[in-house]
Amino acid sequence: EQWDRTMMDNAATAQIRTKFHEYFSQWLPAWSDSVGDTEPLDKYGLDSTEMVNLILYLEETFQIEVNDNDLTFVNLGTIDGLTKFVIRKTA
Repeated sequence: EQWDRTMMDNAATAQIRTKFHEYFSQWLPAWSDSVGDTEPLDKYGLDSTEMVNLILYLEETFQIEVNDNDLTFVNLGTIDGLTKFVIRKTA
């Protein structure tokens, strides 16, 4: 049973990561398909304006609330951080 749960978690994590890659490929000017999940997103054009759009995307897509104390680099600065953030918020 634990293996099945791990497989489901891995599938959900992969799906969330894919959603972020698709989102950023449309919205960040310097985005490329080779961007790694731990690379800082500001390097690819995530600025304050795009951060507002990202927060709206998070709230609408994943049905979560992003609070002021959630606005950290650890949570929102990389795809890896965003993925972990969404998983925590939706758990």
